[in-house]
Formats: sequence, C-alpha cells, structure tokens
Amino acid sequence: MPTHVKRANSTRSRIRALVEHPFADQKHCMGLRIRTMGLARTT
Repeated sequence: MPTHVKRANSTRSRIRALVEHPFADQKHCMGLRIRTMGLARTT
C-alpha cells in the first residue's frame, strides 16, 4: 500500500475512533446487552 494511502487511512481511523467510542459507551450504558439477550432471559 502506498504511503499516502496509509497516511490517509491513519487519519481517518483516528477520527473514526474519536466519533465511535462515545456512541459505544452510550449503547452499553443504555442496556444494549439486556435488549439483545431477550425478554424471557432477563426477567
């Protein structure tokens, strides 16, 4: 892979990580795991 492509990917991945981590934290705080397990198992 050419160096200019690697550099662009690195920049994009840094930005993506900064944006995606807060959304993942919100999902886990809101109980995503409970919703995906199913109602019968969680009650």
